[in-house]
Amino acid sequence: MPAFRLSSPGWADFTSRDLELVTSGERLFELVREKLNTKLPTFAVRLRQFVDLYVDHGLRAVADEFGSETGPLVTAEDWIYSAFLPLPNARVEIPDSGPSEFAEFGVFFWTGERAIGVLLEPVASIIGRKRRNLDRLAEAWPSLTVIEAARDLFPGDDGVFAAGLFPPELMRFWDGLDMPQGPSVSGILERPFAPR
Repeated sequence: MPAFRLSSPGWADFTSRDLELVTSGERLFELVREKLNTKLPTFAVRLRQFVDLYVDHGLRAVADEFGSETGPLVTAEDWIYSAFLPLPNARVEIPDSGPSEFAEFGVFFWTGERAIGVLLEPVASIIGRKRRNLDRLAEAWPSLTVIEAARDLFPGDDGVFAAGLFPPELMRFWDGLDMPQGPSVSGILERPFAPR
């Protein structure tokens, strides 16, 4: 299964009205941020903070990596859409668990080769059944990395994304890609322009 990225089709549900309002690269980035935020529960402050810090960190990272390589067709900022898509409040089914059982994560990423589940609360505070489900999923899925981004390890209120907690491929999301891809608007472009 291919990686889930900000450029992956289907998650943003862009409307033609959305695209009419895009007048610059900055506005497109803000539209993508707005679409990410609409996927988050209203009162999930830590989750919203995590996603915002992740996206902001990605934007700074591509500026550092590609800032001197801007050109007429591709700019450094275009690479942000290659960042892995944060899937909030993810429930991942445990394989072969009889009646479906799930492990729960605050945020989940799929890189195409590795699953990264992020816990936004300390592991020690997770109740027994949820903790056992996490252990069972980790045992059944060796390509899963579970990361604890609890407040004591990842305060976030300092505006800094604790990139050191995460695998390098999550932070260097452009590695292995020849060109950046913009956010997918394929749903809009596939609609007929006139009634049949």
